[in-house]
Amino acid sequence: QLASGGADNTTIIWNGDALKGILKFTHDTSVQAVAFHPTSNILASCSNMDFGIWSSTTRKVTKYKVESKILAAAWSRNGDHLALSHESGQVGLWDVHGNG
Repeated sequence: QLASGGADNTTIIWNGDALKGILKFTHDTSVQAVAFHPTSNILASCSNMDFGIWSSTTRKVTKYKVESKILAAAWSRNGDHLALSHESGQVGLWDVHGNG
């Protein structure tokens, strides 16, 4: 699985074989981090003001607002939690349903 995000506010999930974008999602601000879930095809896509949890199979994106710019994202080894590192110095823990 391959995903990208950038200053154009867009996150793209790519088909690894053909390097063709298969799903695209746009944030309101630039994308700061992307992280695939370790045991499923769920992706966390993080921007300055929010993060989205989405899947290439369901094509559904759920967005959640945050109070501080997200700098990094990582799933726990079992995928139960998503850790978000914020510019404020705080780390937020969320579950796969966006409950923090």
